[in-house]
Amino acid sequence: MLVGTPARVLHGWAALTGAAALPPSWALGYQHARWGFGSEREVRRVAEGYLERGLPLSALHLDIDHYRGHRVFTVDRERFPDLPGMAADLRERGCGWCRSWIRRSRRSRGLRCTTRGWRRTRS
Repeated sequence: MLVGTPARVLHGWAALTGAAALPPSWALGYQHARWGFGSEREVRRVAEGYLERGLPLSALHLDIDHYRGHRVFTVDRERFPDLPGMAADLRERGCGWCRSWIRRSRRSRGLRCTTRGWRRTRS
């Protein structure tokens, strides 16, 4: 049993289990997350806005906007023609980017993803 001050308990716990891994440095910095990035141009415009104003930006989070028909593991090449290039440009400026993944849950059973969004497959 570990007893004592919080610092002592944490020190004892780390001795038993090993120290917790540190997150990557970008995860501790300023991040911009938003639903509704309509295109690669819009993402670049937002990143430029941070740069022009001298504001820190460690990561940009893209929601499902960059997917083709909101289908996971796809890319809408019309709206995001050069996603790898955009990621490389952001990285050069010290900014990472994160993709959001749609996770199938119990609530999504009976739904299927179509080009017009989620639709019921059973009544």
